[in-house]
Amino acid sequence: MTFYQMQEIVRSAFPEYPLTLIKLDLNSGYRDFCSKTGLPRKSYNVAVTSATSYTLNSDVDKVYQVEVLNSDSQMIDDISWDIDNGIIYFYDTYGVQLVSMDDDVYSITIYYHAIPTALSADANTPLLASQFHYAPIEYVFGKYYRRKSDVNNAKFAMQTYEQLVREGKQLCNSNGSTVHSLSTDYIFDIHWRDAIPVGSTTATARANTRMPSGATADRPTLTVDDVGYVYFDTDMDSPIWWSGTEWV
Repeated sequence: MTFYQMQEIVRSAFPEYPLTLIKLDLNSGYRDFCSKTGLPRKSYNVAVTSATSYTLNSDVDKVYQVEVLNSDSQMIDDISWDIDNGIIYFYDTYGVQLVSMDDDVYSITIYYHAIPTALSADANTPLLASQFHYAPIEYVFGKYYRRKSDVNNAKFAMQTYEQLVREGKQLCNSNGSTVHSLSTDYIFDIHWRDAIPVGSTTATARANTRMPSGATADRPTLTVDDVGYVYFDTDMDSPIWWSGTEWV
């Protein structure tokens, strides 16, 4: 989903919502989601020299694993590391900083939680698995309803958002050893599409913390009071939102 598509979903639901504020709120939701889940996860290879300290890339938030390998792609276990003020330092078995990098060191790979780049251009896409692209939208819905003092709908939107955060944490997992692919990780295959029965009220569906889903023909009949309701259309293989008058 592009930044433009995210904006249009919000504008369709809330036509009076200023576009500038929509963009700010979507980015706030994006940053909040990434901060809470540890997503996105990225890695890069250090250009190894004789140096024993290296400045981390500017988008590094937290490092969760460092791989130091020899030329046979085997881990070198007697080298440890620590990070201070954006610089990674390497130490020997006794915790003393190395004077120069061991000749056995062939490659160093940094695995980290990245700081997300702000969404600015319409064509920008969140650096997240597609299942989470609508998390900032739910965040915006929650903020909108809070501004309107609509406590119930704000609660429902934030419950959905927090469920996405929990699912994001599961994807991130973090035992610190598994790197996830943005294109191949589909953690909702079991739980996300395990639908609440069609006909449940919005409150029941949201409180259950699982997104209601089903075929296009089984979409629930909603009213203007149900703005922001989310439904996963299994025929479209995509979530859709109720704008108050139509599905978008």
